[in-house]
Amino acid sequence: MKALGVWTGGMFATIGSSGFLYEIAIYWPDVQQPYHQAVVPADYLSGLPTYPDNPEARAYVHQFKADMIALFVAHGATNFQLGKAYPYASRLGEAPLALVRAIKAQTDPDGRLSPGGLGL
Repeated sequence: MKALGVWTGGMFATIGSSGFLYEIAIYWPDVQQPYHQAVVPADYLSGLPTYPDNPEARAYVHQFKADMIALFVAHGATNFQLGKAYPYASRLGEAPLALVRAIKAQTDPDGRLSPGGLGL
């Protein structure tokens, strides 16, 4: 991580009387993506440092994140955030997965809403 300039931050919280939330944030120097221009206000974005394309660090971070998710899943952790990064479809039984796919097909027949989200 140090060699690639990768660093982390995190948030901890309790959920009710028996739950624990740990959310990690991973940062690394890399080129700004179109997402940044679309979401971050231009005046704020212009004050941030810029970096060259960093595919090595980006690949490391994606693998690091996948490894952490696999570790959490192996220990029975429940994901509070569902989407492209967290396993959902692969953790459902056949009947619940069929129901979710049917709902997705009815509500998003062209597959435009979050393609690949939830593992669908």
